[in-house]
Amino acid sequence: MRCFVAVELDDVIKKEISKFLTSFNYVSMKSVEDENLHITLKFLGEIEEKKIEEVEENLKLVSSQFEPFAVEFSGIGVFPNVHAARVLWIAIKGEKMVELAKKVDDSLYSSGFPRERSIIPHITIGRIKHVSNWRRLEEDLNRYSTLTFGKMEIQSIKIKKSILTPKGPVYSDLKVVRL
Repeated sequence: MRCFVAVELDDVIKKEISKFLTSFNYVSMKSVEDENLHITLKFLGEIEEKKIEEVEENLKLVSSQFEPFAVEFSGIGVFPNVHAARVLWIAIKGEKMVELAKKVDDSLYSSGFPRERSIIPHITIGRIKHVSNWRRLEEDLNRYSTLTFGKMEIQSIKIKKSILTPKGPVYSDLKVVRL
């Protein structure tokens, strides 16, 4: 089954993101549905069901090193760059989120998962198909570079299952690990 490790967003943040996406009506993109907005800590790919328990145990070890902590969602960006934009994202401020993602990556490496090349905590909010006005996109990225979407407390991490459908992915929770 296709899985990943993630942090859920609260509804207030999801609503702020949904309102904000209307600013990009000149960009042809597939917006991430409100219910699918999350912070990916680690993409696991296709794994066997029996591997879920091992991943959960690793996440419990990581979570024991953290107390719940607050993060701020502020600023936007694109991957890979403004002139070849394919993903629109919101930045996550807070060193604890980077630390959590690194610890998850380290712990799952010991279970045979490849290491991440780089860790940039973010929320993917849209997959860009075509930009009709590159200059405007660049201006908007600068204009919204400090826009704040709110704060929330991170209290748990989840192992999520992803089923790809013609209408988009459908996510479900497999395990929840509290901090």
